[in-house]
Amino acid sequence: MLTAMDFAIGRLVDYLKAANLYENTVIVFTSDNGGTSDFGASNAPLRGEKDTIWEGGTKTTTFVHSPMHISEGGTREMMFHVVDWHATILSITGLEINSYGDGINQWEYIKTGRPKFRRFQFVYNIDSHGSAIRDGDYKLIVGNVDRKVSKDKNRTRLFRISTDPTESKDIARSNPKLVRRLLAKLDQLKKFLHKNVRKPLSLAGSPEKLNGSYSSYWCDI
Repeated sequence: MLTAMDFAIGRLVDYLKAANLYENTVIVFTSDNGGTSDFGASNAPLRGEKDTIWEGGTKTTTFVHSPMHISEGGTREMMFHVVDWHATILSITGLEINSYGDGINQWEYIKTGRPKFRRFQFVYNIDSHGSAIRDGDYKLIVGNVDRKVSKDKNRTRLFRISTDPTESKDIARSNPKLVRRLLAKLDQLKKFLHKNVRKPLSLAGSPEKLNGSYSSYWCDI
């Protein structure tokens, strides 16, 4: 698959250059989750894998390439959530926008490394089986980290991701006030949940049957 992608993307880049569009094109490579160990992926040193709410299942790398707009390379360490892409891409196209839905426009930060807006909080998941929220340096996990486990339904864990990115030291007991505040925030957000009104044509790819994730079930062997 990697070879096919290299070939296809190479052809696209060659076309953009031949059409004098390359300099003004923004190319983004990103992902929606960590890899699956069953298929040989490793998210080390992060804990967990795809379909979990550990950092290894939710934190990914992304690179953005645009000769005209990004003159100086480097890394961007601040928070960026997938919901930020909508407002960010709208800004790339020229629309003056600060936010869209739950997302914020991070195009200025991507271009220059100096944010116009900053993200301090986001939700990993809200579910009766397991929920998680990030607030600044801290991450609160309530319940199970994935659908393969059910014994931790009432467990609450707190990690300081900035100093413990591998989520190896649970500091919930030593920070009860912070835990209570984040639990209250999760409870507040739950009030905004709405049941999906769409009726699928088939339930074969439903998350309830596939460890909590959607799947291209028709490709399974």
